[in-house]
Amino acid sequence: IYNLEKLMRENKDKVPEDEANKIQAEIENTKKAIESDDAEQIKNATEALSQASHKLSEIMYQQASQQQAQQEASQQGAAGDQASGQESSQDSSEEEVIDAEVVDEEKKK
Repeated sequence: IYNLEKLMRENKDKVPEDEANKIQAEIENTKKAIESDDAEQIKNATEALSQASHKLSEIMYQQASQQQAQQEASQQGAAGDQASGQESSQDSSEEEVIDAEVVDEEKKK
């Protein structure tokens, strides 16, 4: 319950208001069920709360993947612009690159 409440407080702006209200209602129902000491009521309330928690996770996951897709698209556009600029600079200065390794002769002895 407390972890879900914390998650809701931290991500209130990312969750649609109607879903946030449903989850908050399930949290309250679960708290009331715990106070009642009725095992069946507690079981039903925790199952409903678990479903609400899964729905919240699903919403947040979808939003995160949408944001990531938007960021990748904007990065690819910027990378494409940079790549075309690099190709033109490589054509103008064709230098041979030599890969070498420095060996310290004194350490070998």
